[in-house]
Amino acid sequence: MLPSEAEMTTDQTKVAIVGGDPVVGRTLETLLQGGGYGARFLNKLAEDELSEMLADSQLLLIAPPLSGESWRVLQRVVFGPAPVEIAVLELLAANGGEEPAQRRSVLCWPCSAEELKRAVDAVLISRK
Repeated sequence: MLPSEAEMTTDQTKVAIVGGDPVVGRTLETLLQGGGYGARFLNKLAEDELSEMLADSQLLLIAPPLSGESWRVLQRVVFGPAPVEIAVLELLAANGGEEPAQRRSVLCWPCSAEELKRAVDAVLISRK
């Protein structure tokens, strides 16, 4: 039996997670690793570290809350004049009333592990 496209994607996918709350970031990292992804949480954003991590990843997951400085680093590295080619999924806090600053895929947080996996797979498949 051949694996589905989503299963093939999961086994090969590295996800970079950025955000300000270490508990949320580590939870996402654990959920994604449990789903078969190679996930890595980066709490403090330095441009060189972010660039290096993104070069080895297929998806950037932006977790809430994101500080102003972290958002500026993302703007320069990911959404700036020479943007990194990477799929982006932003988690928006269900109680925060935030609007995404860029046009990209969004998912309300908190969510179930299954909802997170479906959203990640959908973003990755849409980029192919």
